[in-house]
Amino acid sequence: MAVFNFPNSPSLNDTYTENGIEWFYNGYAWDRVEPSSTIATDRIQEGDTIVEVHDTSNASGIGSVSFETNGTRRWNITSNGHIIPASNADYDLGNAEYKVRHLFLSDNSIKFVGADDVVRSVGISNGNLTYMGGQLLTVTLDNPAVGDTLEYNGTVWANKAKTTDTGLAGLFQTKNWNMPF
Repeated sequence: MAVFNFPNSPSLNDTYTENGIEWFYNGYAWDRVEPSSTIATDRIQEGDTIVEVHDTSNASGIGSVSFETNGTRRWNITSNGHIIPASNADYDLGNAEYKVRHLFLSDNSIKFVGADDVVRSVGISNGNLTYMGGQLLTVTLDNPAVGDTLEYNGTVWANKAKTTDTGLAGLFQTKNWNMPF
């Protein structure tokens, strides 16, 4: 066991070094000063799970926060506030049992990238749902009444023109799957 010969009658915050170990007087007793390299104020770690702040120490202050589990980095939050997975197409938000309740997104903000690396956007334009800039679905109802049928006219879904045929053909229209039995 090491023996230390601390000074007699020290003053508050006096320091003393012996055998390469630094001590300071807190007003009541001598406390050991831990080397600053062993204190990580930018890192939280429990086992192999780590949350760490990375700072590039440049004038712009660019840095990030990373999340690591089982020794593998999973997510990064950039200095611009973007949440980016550490690897491509590996992580989910929610699952079948524990779902994310709501996503609030800006216009034209859902992007899908296929195997061809082409970005395809789903968004809102003038209150209409769009896919890659084109309107996804339009339904036009002109004074709808009970029993009216919608028909796709090649551009939009609209009221089907009524026929005057009162025969059997008017009751069973397989073309539009309207079967009023």
